Amino acid sequence: MDFSISSSLPLEAQKLLEELIIDYKEENLTPKGYLKKRQLLLDSYKNVRSPSKSIKIHKTNGSLLSSSTASFESMSIISPEPSLYKVTTTTSSNNNNSSNIIESKSSLNSNNNNNNNNNNSYNDNENSLMVMKNKNNPSNNNKLTPASSTSLRISRTNTSASTNNSSNNKGNVKRRLSQISLPFSPDSGEYDPMTPLLPRVEKLTSTFKGASLPAILRARSQLQAKETALIIVNHKNKETVISWEKLYLRSEKIAHELSKSKSLYKMDKVLLWFNRDDVIEFAVSLFGCFISGMIAVPVSFETYSLNEIIEIVKLTNSKTIIISEDASKQLTNLTTSNGKLKLIKSDFFSKITFVKSSDMGIYSKAKKIQPIFDIPSISYIEFTRTPLGKLSGVVMKHKILENQFETFSSIINSRLNSLRASATKKTSANSIIRPLTASSGGSARRRFITVNTLDTTRNSGLVLGLLFNIYTGNLMVSGDSKHILTASGGFETLIDKYRADIILSDQLQLKQVVINYLDNPEVSSKKRKQRVDFSCIKFCFTTCTTIDTDVSEMIVHKWLKNLGGMDASQCYSPILTLPDFGGIFISLKDQLGKLENFPLHDPKLRLQDDLFIEKEALKENIIKPSITAMINASSSTQNFIRLASFGYPIPDSYVAIVNPDDGTLVQDLTVGEVWISSPTITDEFYQMDKVNEFVFNAKINYTEMFRMLRASKSSSSIVEKLRTIMTTCTTNLKFLRTKLMGFVHNGRIFILSLVEDMILQNKLIRLPNWSHTSDLTKSKNIEKKRRLVQTHYLQHITENLVRTVEYVLEVSAFELPQNKDEHFLVMCVESTYLRNSALTIANNDSVTTVGSSNSVQKLEKTLNALLEKIYKILWIFHKIQPFCIMLLPPGSLPKRYCSLEIANSIVEKKFFSGELNSKFVKFQLDNVILDFVPHSSYYNESIFSEHLSELRHKAIGQNINQHFGNVNLEKFWQTSGIDFRDKTVDTRSNIVLTSFTSIMDILQWRSKNQPNDFAFSDGQVSGSGGSLANNNGNNYHKNVSWRQFDNIVASFLKKIIDSKTPLKAGDPIVIIAENSVEYAAMVNACFYCGFLVIPLPVFKDSTATENVLLLVNIVKSYKVKRIFVDGKHFTLLDDNTLTSKMLKKYKNEIPKITNFSKIKKRQKLLITDCKTIMKSKYKYGRLQKAGCVIWIDKETDINLNTNVVMNHPLLLNMCKIIKETLKMSSDTRILSCCRHTNGIGFLQSCLLGIYVGTTTTSFSSSDIYHDITEFLIALQNLNIKDLYLSPEFLTFVLQKANEFLTQHEIYDKRNNDSKIKNAHLKPFFLKNVANIIVPFSGRPRTDLIESLIRKYPQIGCTNLNVNYLYEHRFNPFVSVRSYLGIPPVHVYLDPESLREGTIKEVDPHVTNDYICLQDSGIVPVCTLVSIVNPETRKLCYSGEIGEIWCCSEENSYDYYIANLDQKPLLQNKAPSNKAAKTYKLQKEKFITSQFNSKINNGGLNDSLTYLRTGDLGFMRSFTKIDDRGNKLNLALLYVLGGIHETIENLGLTHFVVDLEKTIINTHASIANCMVAKVGGFLSCIVEMKKEKNRPEHSNIVSLIVAMLLKKHGVILDLCCFAKCGALTSKYFDWHKNRRNILTNWINKNIVIEDSYGTNFGENTSLYLLSDFETQK
Repeated sequence: MDFSISSSLPLEAQKLLEELIIDYKEENLTPKGYLKKRQLLLDSYKNVRSPSKSIKIHKTNGSLLSSSTASFESMSIISPEPSLYKVTTTTSSNNNNSSNIIESKSSLNSNNNNNNNNNNSYNDNENSLMVMKNKNNPSNNNKLTPASSTSLRISRTNTSASTNNSSNNKGNVKRRLSQISLPFSPDSGEYDPMTPLLPRVEKLTSTFKGASLPAILRARSQLQAKETALIIVNHKNKETVISWEKLYLRSEKIAHELSKSKSLYKMDKVLLWFNRDDVIEFAVSLFGCFISGMIAVPVSFETYSLNEIIEIVKLTNSKTIIISEDASKQLTNLTTSNGKLKLIKSDFFSKITFVKSSDMGIYSKAKKIQPIFDIPSISYIEFTRTPLGKLSGVVMKHKILENQFETFSSIINSRLNSLRASATKKTSANSIIRPLTASSGGSARRRFITVNTLDTTRNSGLVLGLLFNIYTGNLMVSGDSKHILTASGGFETLIDKYRADIILSDQLQLKQVVINYLDNPEVSSKKRKQRVDFSCIKFCFTTCTTIDTDVSEMIVHKWLKNLGGMDASQCYSPILTLPDFGGIFISLKDQLGKLENFPLHDPKLRLQDDLFIEKEALKENIIKPSITAMINASSSTQNFIRLASFGYPIPDSYVAIVNPDDGTLVQDLTVGEVWISSPTITDEFYQMDKVNEFVFNAKINYTEMFRMLRASKSSSSIVEKLRTIMTTCTTNLKFLRTKLMGFVHNGRIFILSLVEDMILQNKLIRLPNWSHTSDLTKSKNIEKKRRLVQTHYLQHITENLVRTVEYVLEVSAFELPQNKDEHFLVMCVESTYLRNSALTIANNDSVTTVGSSNSVQKLEKTLNALLEKIYKILWIFHKIQPFCIMLLPPGSLPKRYCSLEIANSIVEKKFFSGELNSKFVKFQLDNVILDFVPHSSYYNESIFSEHLSELRHKAIGQNINQHFGNVNLEKFWQTSGIDFRDKTVDTRSNIVLTSFTSIMDILQWRSKNQPNDFAFSDGQVSGSGGSLANNNGNNYHKNVSWRQFDNIVASFLKKIIDSKTPLKAGDPIVIIAENSVEYAAMVNACFYCGFLVIPLPVFKDSTATENVLLLVNIVKSYKVKRIFVDGKHFTLLDDNTLTSKMLKKYKNEIPKITNFSKIKKRQKLLITDCKTIMKSKYKYGRLQKAGCVIWIDKETDINLNTNVVMNHPLLLNMCKIIKETLKMSSDTRILSCCRHTNGIGFLQSCLLGIYVGTTTTSFSSSDIYHDITEFLIALQNLNIKDLYLSPEFLTFVLQKANEFLTQHEIYDKRNNDSKIKNAHLKPFFLKNVANIIVPFSGRPRTDLIESLIRKYPQIGCTNLNVNYLYEHRFNPFVSVRSYLGIPPVHVYLDPESLREGTIKEVDPHVTNDYICLQDSGIVPVCTLVSIVNPETRKLCYSGEIGEIWCCSEENSYDYYIANLDQKPLLQNKAPSNKAAKTYKLQKEKFITSQFNSKINNGGLNDSLTYLRTGDLGFMRSFTKIDDRGNKLNLALLYVLGGIHETIENLGLTHFVVDLEKTIINTHASIANCMVAKVGGFLSCIVEMKKEKNRPEHSNIVSLIVAMLLKKHGVILDLCCFAKCGALTSKYFDWHKNRRNILTNWINKNIVIEDSYGTNFGENTSLYLLSDFETQK
């Protein structure tokens, strides 16, 4: 989610954006609503943004910090008005695949690069070859235009496919984003707003002249003292009753106790903690709060979680809780896996007073006292839930409740009078309200009996049930709803037993009752041998927000009538209630009359409560009733839908149907949001002022309506009509937004759904090949619009699926928040087929291999068939095709507050959080592929193909000429300058180091001329017993001089020369040792002998199998003659360790192992003493150009088999380049600590100190992992300027340093001894290390480095001293950021352009759809880097991506391919002789050609020989001011990634690192993943974290597919979930082990828990696209 705020916005806009972000984070907005409002806000201010800065023309790679020459001269222009060229290919909606059009648009990109200092830069962000199908932009049909020139609106009136001239639309009025997609457009005709419904009465008449509820209860307790007020029937049919007198006296007792409390004051909040069965206790406590002037807040575990109750306590600052006995037991007995929680004794609840209502008796004194009730305006606060599940306290006021009761009673009375007139029912009462005095006949008048199944402790059950019953003085029988829903005949018996006059229930509750009855129609009373008789029922009220006509038919005709109900159709009346606003009602069928002011749409339908309306018109939100369809109801279901009205609105209300986006009245007979204004409805949320203003104080936007009238050129009569409406419904009239979508017809209210249950879908058509598309131009009927958005309603979808598909119970559906107008639908279906847990697909704890279990295959086949049928029904009835459908067990979908309806918004929220209990998912993506997946018109070609490259070059070349005239295009090639250094001198002696032919000559010179200077030193690592040298057998050397180092090397030489198994020059030898002085000496000794040195990383016993088999493979491949090891490794290989046991299996294959730690050092022995024998025996000095060392990269599996060969001149060149680039001198130490066997780490450990003439301090990485203290102290106290650390090692160092700083004191203040001070670590100890080099072989992991810098600020790492190094296996020093004096330069790339091979920068404050890169620095000395098209081998222009080619003195010259694969290492036994592989060293023609590549441009650079890196990237020129105030012209290199790490899909190129990052960020439970294209299928393997409650895989795979499609425009074909820990335990870094993981995955060596096939591969997509484009 994008929370960025651009500094270029006006301050007012920034403030509004901040408020919008806060609203979203407080869950007052849905993600869809936030994005919509954010876009509206940005659009409204886009024309008043700060003036753009002067246009700067960008020149690529102007100069280099270390370059002596520039690649081209600086240029400037006078008229910055270029022509924007785009080579545009046809989209799938236009059958013009053969033509390529080069179009010129006079437009200048306002998005220059983010660096304002770039005075000499040519902006080519928009100068790109656009070959991608921009599916998301319906206004682009024949050509692709800049994103800034097209305004896309999600509306029903999407423009036609082509907009050739943007100026033609300037006069058109832009519509705002519309979530409900209302059909009016200024171009469509006259705007005729609907007429709001006016009140039928000016003011309600109070029956009791404003008497409060406590006063009414007291009066009834005196007049009807012994009458029963409430009867509660529990699930065991046990009755609990209370009389009016006892109810009042118990309430007085509660009030008396509350009033006595010293901690409570008037209007304090008191929590009432009661379950729904505790009706009497709740009623007593509620009226106790009323009488005492407290404000009640109902809570219970049945409605709220513990955390929600705690939140309510905090919000209301409640200090007292009145609780029932059962609720108290529940609270006390709450348990976890660790036992009882003991919440009441916790710190939070111990401060709250708990009062048990059952412990209170009656307050007899209240009979004798005439109280004066001082009642506050607020009666109680009920916390409902927003669509996102956030708590919102509805403030229920006494006046509102009184108005509700008066309105409800007046409606009932009007219908009673109608009943008396029609004489269909025997009734003598003309009013449901019983008087309060005997003189008025209060005690004699017949009472009404209400049977209620609603929750009486809250919402509608409390308002229309308990409180209304007390207000009217009748009898209420409350039944247990759970028992009624499950026990057949229970509800019918209850009604018949008490001869109920009124039934009050929920629509879905009563539906289940009827279903139970139909299953068992023979219902009879258990106590009386007679049939149930419903003739007593006068009213059957069901609360709901939408009317299910099928349910209504069942209730009326199959239940009420069958059981003897009189005039059942008039008896049954749904009540339109608002559960989110306290359960108040706003509409009910009445006989109040006074309908003169209501508009009459059709006199013939004036008496009809039902309408038959056209389905297709309803999809356009237009209501077209049909009398013919009503007459032929049975045959009209295909084209018409039946809707039932709730009746007229409450009599004192204004009702308007409004477009919720802009507050304008919709056109007549058009769907909109129902707004109501009345003193009878709630008007406040508790402590939510912003929400109150929006929800309760909405106003009609007359200004916008008059503007729409002007735009549509409406007649004067319409204008006069609007003025009349404005007079009757003034601008200050405040409305409540009900969140109900509906319309008004003949004064009656019809509700279609909640706003959250509306679904927008693009209209689909079916093609001859049975695929689907939303491109209406493919229809046989000529359509003017390319795409049409239609509205569907979840209730209608649910009704059809439940009725026609077996096993379907409930349905939820919502749109994915995808880009622009895609409207991808996710549907969740509860199925009874998954009710049996034994049938569910393998859960997270079980492991199944696909195809291994017949039962799983059978289940999958059955579920797949079920979903296929659902897809078919959805197409037949609704012409929609969901993106995916998920199956869930019954009861999995969350319900709305106080309702059995599905909470669609909460389902959506749970989907994105991965909390849905989904067991199966099926995707249907043909329309997505055809309409919205980006693809090239040349989807069979690579972006680097000769054809597309030529088009791209031609377009950019013409664009450059349009900008600058006829200039030399070579100046816009991406190539760096070269700073050639033919020699380098020693900083102390000024001797020319380049005159030496090998590192051995330099070592002898230093030993002779600087014998006493320190050369090497081992890092002293302390253990529990002092030096670790005593523990592991290694020798540690402190401060070794050049003469002493000469002696160590000579001693090793003497041992080699005197060996009984002699070696000869050129023999391969292996060195396995910790990083140490003796290791460096051993390497140099082997160099003197002319051996081919193969250093290997340290061995660990934990990876014994892997290490031994790697060693065996190397020995066999290279025919190794000797293995030199240090003491630690000799112990590992020789003692009784796992490694030694493994090695014994290959004892015949392994050559002699020599422990060089045991070689005695011979005093005064020097290398010169061995020169004679070295020259004669080992050809010393005659093999300088031969290979001397082989680097084996064990960390990266793709490099393991390709081993780099180095010779002495190449090593000297590397040392020279590093020395000159990093400005190394003898004054600063070299600290070597990681990767000492290859690359820069090897040079640092063994050679660089000798070359520079400085001291090398060697730390063993194993010792550092054991105890890092001395290493950190060394970094602090030694004069370290350059530090080379791998990303993993840097992470470890910073983590341990942070722990060290937080656990230890900085120094002991009581002791001023300097030695003690120096022994402690100080904060910011790394700030003096000017250059911390972090190597990356591809794109830098900027997120990792930046997170480390932010996480550990006290260490001293900043973005100035932590620098990226771009290394390659054939050149470890391609580019580096060191000593630039500027932080990394970010570029934010448009991903769509990048897929096509072009560079376009975007503003990260405007969009969050970008790929962020940081530069990898500049090229070092003696190095030239160019960006080259890998196919045509031509240089790329600025604005293109290409392969990075490197021409440098440090490029490797040779390599070997050895069979060192890790595949056998996964087995626990050594390979047999039969399974042994060929160990012959090989070479590949392609890799060999990498070393001798030539550019094919016909220029000067064609003569140079380059190394092809195989990595894609680009170069950009910047002018920057460094930290010293110097102005720098830099040509920075940006690395995108290896070509082997790209995926070509439908002609576009994607980098797997971006895809994998998106997948990992999809959900917090995803530990790692890998994306690969296998056999034309885009596949992904995912490993989840080891968590107790892991999300369901089908939920996660749906998120993954949706996120990949949203961010990258690709469709995943296959997603597999590996067993938790199966791969992470073997591969710490998946990125470096991609080949191993893929090989094991394909060979089925990885345990797969679940596999999901989501699509049919690229070939199917290609077929669909090709067939689609040939459709006529």
